[in-house]
Amino acid sequence: MIKGAIFDLDGTLLDSMPVWTSIGARYLKTLGITVDERFYDDVRFMKIPDYAEYFNKRYGLNEDSFGLKLKINDMMKYYYFNEFKLKEGVKEFLLTAKKNGVKLAVATATDAYLVEEVLKRNGVLELFDARFSCRDYNTDKDEPKIYELALSAIGTKKEESYIFEDALYAIKTAKKADFPVCAVYDPAAKEDWENITELSDVTVKSFKEAKDEFFGSAL
Repeated sequence: MIKGAIFDLDGTLLDSMPVWTSIGARYLKTLGITVDERFYDDVRFMKIPDYAEYFNKRYGLNEDSFGLKLKINDMMKYYYFNEFKLKEGVKEFLLTAKKNGVKLAVATATDAYLVEEVLKRNGVLELFDARFSCRDYNTDKDEPKIYELALSAIGTKKEESYIFEDALYAIKTAKKADFPVCAVYDPAAKEDWENITELSDVTVKSFKEAKDEFFGSAL
């Protein structure tokens, strides 16, 4: 029985990973630099602040981590404010969950003001009982702090509160903290899908599938 649902944002609720996985290349393009396939392999598991050292070494730039992070964040802001959309079936799933008394929260690494704007623009902001950004709590999803904060806010039992995630490392964190996990497929994590499936309690390819899995014919 699901009583609480704690959602990751990018790659789970939002169809935003194509931009996130290419934002380094998009930035370099503004400098007249075209990347090759090796670039994507090199930065796949790299965090934005770590781009600077890689860019400097490989492309002879002179970026500092903080300055580069600000530039990339400014680029990303445009997409949250103007372009990013919910994945297919998300709004219907959230509405069905609310009708069935499920408490809803967001737990994400994305800045809180971007979370609020993109959810508001897509018409689902008010459906959530709580929203948490890792950046506000000096944490990331290598530790379960953000999930525990969200759980405390919605007040449901852990065993009845599913974490909805698309990324393997975050799913590992949630499982180690004894949360049930619903893995949501995203093409950005396709190489990890077999491992994700082995770890997760529920796996879905879409939120229509998630709606059927958790609520069936419930109104």
